[in-house]
Amino acid sequence: MERMELFSNPIFVGKIDLKEELHDNLIEDCYEWKSRTASIEVSNVNGWHSPQTFFKEEYQSFKNLTSEIVKFVERATVTIAPSIKQRKLVWQSQAWVNINSNIGFNAPHDHPNFMWSGVYYVQVPDEMTGKEGNLEFLDPRSNIASIAGPLTEMKQFFASNVSFKPERGRIVVFPSYLTHWVYPHFSETDRISVAFNMRLSEQV
Repeated sequence: MERMELFSNPIFVGKIDLKEELHDNLIEDCYEWKSRTASIEVSNVNGWHSPQTFFKEEYQSFKNLTSEIVKFVERATVTIAPSIKQRKLVWQSQAWVNINSNIGFNAPHDHPNFMWSGVYYVQVPDEMTGKEGNLEFLDPRSNIASIAGPLTEMKQFFASNVSFKPERGRIVVFPSYLTHWVYPHFSETDRISVAFNMRLSEQV
């Protein structure tokens, strides 16, 4: 019997291990950027959303993280398309910082016109419980949950949503078309993340 994975949605989860000092600098620089920059309104509710210029900013801590994000996304891309290494392609990308305070969250949305989207967790409150702060993906296939019916064994394969718990240093990369949202948290500690979009294009 041959098993085929049709219409799959590849999601890559890993860790970026920045040195403690570099990580502390990253947090400080996120707050410094916020202190002099007005929030833009996209999917964020009760939170600060920076301009989408994270990859272009001159903070050294941003540059350190940018390098690690690009390497991670390149590894993910080669995993599903090994021959892409032979092509002369360049990344087009954008990234921004989200600082969500108490009850801050992101409404359901996707990221059109890109290949990959992702998030890196800079700071996560220790006291979050349950699904607080979780990143949740919604299955793009319609009425998928009804396929499993009452069979518990099948529900993991035909779930209508799947969520990931935020952890400091964790990176999650996913296809940009996937609708997703972020649960609010109820802590006085800010939840800080760097979100990004990336796509490959022919080198000019």
